[in-house]
Amino acid sequence: MDTLYPHLYPEDGSAVEEQSKKFAARMAAARMAGMVSLNSDVDKEEEEKKKKKQKEKEEAEEVDQNQKFGLVCGLLQVGDFANADLLLARLAPLHPGQDKQVVDALCEAVETMIEPLYRETPLGKLALSVPTPKADVSSAVTLGSYDELESRLFPLLQHLRGRIAHRPTLFAKLCRLLTDYANKVQQEPDKLNQLLPVVSLVLLPALSWFSSNPCAYELWTLVKIWPYEERFKAYVNSKHTVL
Repeated sequence: MDTLYPHLYPEDGSAVEEQSKKFAARMAAARMAGMVSLNSDVDKEEEEKKKKKQKEKEEAEEVDQNQKFGLVCGLLQVGDFANADLLLARLAPLHPGQDKQVVDALCEAVETMIEPLYRETPLGKLALSVPTPKADVSSAVTLGSYDELESRLFPLLQHLRGRIAHRPTLFAKLCRLLTDYANKVQQEPDKLNQLLPVVSLVLLPALSWFSSNPCAYELWTLVKIWPYEERFKAYVNSKHTVL
């Protein structure tokens, strides 16, 4: 990967600079949204058309311009989660977790990883249908036991964060899986508290993204295991989470 990385487009410095410009432009647009326009209806319509064309142009340019994000997606798709984690950490200044293709690949990777273990949970056993496993999925890709949660699953969730809200079914599965584990280690505070960062960085922020909070009960079933002092710490920490 170190040999390939320097040849990928765009160069990190220019990508960070470009992202800063886009962020500033979005903030300016957000501020303008609250202003009262005194232009005529015709002028407003023309302005809206220009903005729409500009947005479509920017989205078309972004589709294939970041080869590094493409490499992340490729690594996740073939199950090389360790190198994908290293590359995501290296690309952190570019916020790869905000890229739709990267988010989709991370969700697929997390679901692939937890599926066999989820099927062993009480609710997982009640499922009427079992997803057909992908042909290229090996036992090395999936979790073999709860002992692997911290070393293999949590790093991917750190990159995905609240964007797991794009997959409500995955959110529900993750809540149920972690609830099953939390109930098993309830008398072991060290293991139980390892789950709190996932609650505050991933699950609580994701819940705020749902328009109808369809998974609120699933999350409450998990968080009610902790004393209220720990729960409120997680609530406070989630407010400062950058998605």
